[in-house]
This record gives sequence, C-alpha cells and structure tokens, in this order.
Amino acid sequence: MDKKKNTIALNLISDIILAVIIINFIDYNFIIKILMIIAVSLINKFIIEETIKSLNIELKKIKLEDFHYLGLNPKVQITRKILSLIVIWCFFVAILTVNRSNNIKLWSIFPVFIIIILFICDFYGPSLDRCKLKDGIIYTLEKSNYTGYGILGRKVGGYKNGIVIDKLILDKEEILIVDMSKEGLEIKLTKNRKFIIKDIKAAEYLQEVIKKLVLN
Repeated sequence: MDKKKNTIALNLISDIILAVIIINFIDYNFIIKILMIIAVSLINKFIIEETIKSLNIELKKIKLEDFHYLGLNPKVQITRKILSLIVIWCFFVAILTVNRSNNIKLWSIFPVFIIIILFICDFYGPSLDRCKLKDGIIYTLEKSNYTGYGILGRKVGGYKNGIVIDKLILDKEEILIVDMSKEGLEIKLTKNRKFIIKDIKAAEYLQEVIKKLVLN
C-alpha cells in the first residue's frame, strides 16, 4: 500500500508542476492548455508507474542472497532509470517552456533523440518476450538484432536459491527440466511455463548457475 501511495504522490506532484508550467508559460488558449495538461498527465502517469515497477524489481534483486548477474548491476540500473526519468521530465519542460519558433527546432531533434535511445537499448539486450498459449506460457530471450547479444545487459543471473531472468525471480524448486535445443537453452518450469534463451552467453551462464543449484 505504501508503494502505491508513493506512486500516486509522485504522480500528483509532477502533474501539478507540469500543469503550472503549461498554464503560466504556454501561449495557447485555455482549451488547448487543458488538453495539453491531460495528455502530459497520462504520459507522465505511464512513465512513472513503469519506472517505479522497474525500480522495485531491481531493489528485490539487490536483496537476494549471493546474487550475481550477467549484466549491469541493479544499483547501476536504478541510477540509470532515475536519471532517465529526470531527463524525460527536463525534455517535457523544455518543450513546454520554449517559444513556438524554438519549439520547432526542439521537435526537429526529437527523432535523433529517439534513434540514440533505441541504439543504447540494443546494447542492453532484448527484453523477455512473453507468449501466452492455451496450455501454458513461453518466455523467450532473443538475440540482439545487431550484435547477436546484449553487450551491457544479458539480463540473466542467479542467487542462492534460484535464477533471475530479466524481471523474473525464480526459485530452484520451480525448475523441472533444462535442455539445449536448436532454438537455444530451454528451461521448463512448474505451472506450464517455459523459457527459451537464444542468447549464447546468457544460455551458457544460466547452465552453469543451474548446475551449481542442483549440486547444492
């Protein structure tokens, strides 16, 4: 409940700040301002909720006993996510406060900004895809489109009692079968769930982690 209250409070505070900026610094009529406030509020709500979810996951990873990860340290991830949120807010404020002529120039660099973000995201590796079928769920960790793997984040790891794949923390008791196939490393879990790890380095790393879990 406290986490939910904190999210709502952060949403409310940031919405008020952005609304004040729109009302006082934007040279549009009242209706346009109201529409802008609604649009910015919805975008802001989504960004904050997703950021806080991600932060909570990284905090859970930090608390795991004997945690190790083939990728960026959760503390680095937390710092990166907070800085990203601040940058997005600054970008919002810049768009809202510059005059219309400068605004055109600012929007002209927006595609470049998006391209840079996408390029950086590729180095963090692909996200875990989730496919829900009639008889279960299949999670797939694909290879990176350009490099063949994520340079900065392969998003797999382990801890004393299990494994970590992207945002999911799994207990070793949930692991039923581990096998290599043409698609990659397949990990079958309880509740009709299966992971397919196509990234070579990630697959090798997880195999070693699971071997140690079995021996222990």
